[in-house]
Amino acid sequence: MNILELDFRYPMVKGVFTALTESLRSLEKEVQNSGIDFDIEFLVEKAEWVLGIAFVTAQTYITGTVTDASRLMKGKAAVSKKQLSKDCSKLVEGTEFTEIELCDAIANYFKHHEEWETWEPNSRNKTTILTLAKIGITNKTSFPCYQTAVKLWPEEKVADLDYLLEILVNWRTKAINSLIME
Repeated sequence: MNILELDFRYPMVKGVFTALTESLRSLEKEVQNSGIDFDIEFLVEKAEWVLGIAFVTAQTYITGTVTDASRLMKGKAAVSKKQLSKDCSKLVEGTEFTEIELCDAIANYFKHHEEWETWEPNSRNKTTILTLAKIGITNKTSFPCYQTAVKLWPEEKVADLDYLLEILVNWRTKAINSLIME
């Protein structure tokens, strides 16, 4: 059986990513067709926002996968996002964090950073801030979502969210298969 047959979220996430990819490609075209006076910084800021939405969508998919895994186990063993993220996802090159952990952290950043008075870790943002700091994203980083994307897939393909979808699907497949094989 194909693992995607059991994944009702996949077509919706694929649709969202397709729309966001079109938005990013449109921004790329604006940059390519721009004159000298064009505000590139403004376009990159718009791309940052689109990437942030993509990472929040990814986080929703991740959380749904953990829910599916828990249902699959039917109470046999506790399944946590932290466990599945660590055990079933690839490490981001040069870091101690997995691709899924990084997606989760940047989604939390995107959703909540404007609420933070400072970048000092507290009980609500500690994991997010420490994870991002360890990959070089701090309060001085201009475009954290963009910087995260280029750590996860090729920079020249940053507008192609199929790379993010592939990360998610590969992780889900490995996570669900690891539980089925237990």
